[in-house]
Amino acid sequence: MTIKILDESTCTEIRTRVLANCRDRTGYADACDPQNGCTWPARGPTSGFRLDADGGFHVQDAKGPLRCACIKDRFSAARCLAEAGFSWRLLADHFLADIEVVDRAALDAFVVDPRRVYADGRALYVWGRQIGQGKTTLATLVAAQLWTWKRDNRSGGYPGACFMQMLDFCERAWVGREGFVEDLDEGIEFGRRKVDLWAVAGPLVIDEVGREASSTAKAAAGRSMLEMMLRDRQRQPAPTILCGSLAPADIAARLGEQVDSLLSEMATFVEVVGPDRRRKNQS
Repeated sequence: MTIKILDESTCTEIRTRVLANCRDRTGYADACDPQNGCTWPARGPTSGFRLDADGGFHVQDAKGPLRCACIKDRFSAARCLAEAGFSWRLLADHFLADIEVVDRAALDAFVVDPRRVYADGRALYVWGRQIGQGKTTLATLVAAQLWTWKRDNRSGGYPGACFMQMLDFCERAWVGREGFVEDLDEGIEFGRRKVDLWAVAGPLVIDEVGREASSTAKAAAGRSMLEMMLRDRQRQPAPTILCGSLAPADIAARLGEQVDSLLSEMATFVEVVGPDRRRKNQS
């Protein structure tokens, strides 16, 4: 992965897609445009509403202002996580409830209690036997929820996040611990800064677990570094999400007994099932 700063046109495209896929209607009269989702009504202001600078709106009620969830959470997460290597299209176009899993209760228990996830350095292991079932999508959507909670409940500093493929992880591991540090150029206004992908305070997602580097030495470095990373993120603590086609029963043989033991202690295992969602969307 490479950290990147999104341009204005990409941010506009993300916002448009998020609003077009809105499922979280506010329930307030005139709060939603039927064509564009949770935007300011085209026919003009309604008493009790005010427009925000970023195009969202606040709804005034007895408890004070309520922010449209599409803008406050889904757009914000999609924009910020896209800069950390995540696919913003997965965040803008999909919903957690649409992914078929074997044990929904286990997934719900993990997602519903982010405070414990962060406090204990919990992990989520997402796997499925077939391609296109939504493993990466599920991992991305859970990461967005964890990131949003951290943003709203942080005690200091803005939450980071990271998405990388296992192949990329192995390449970085071959370099050593410094292979996970990137030099980010944020332009004239903010300048350059170092970003440690290993130690991001928010969710770290490693995709395609089980697909290692073709080099035996690099694959071994990846397995060793994965164990170290899991231990560090349990101690820090910070959430980690692993996903791929590697079944839990095969973790010890492929990734080593230490990784298998660590995950058995810190991870919730969720199996994704169902048909190839990519082909389904094409039909």
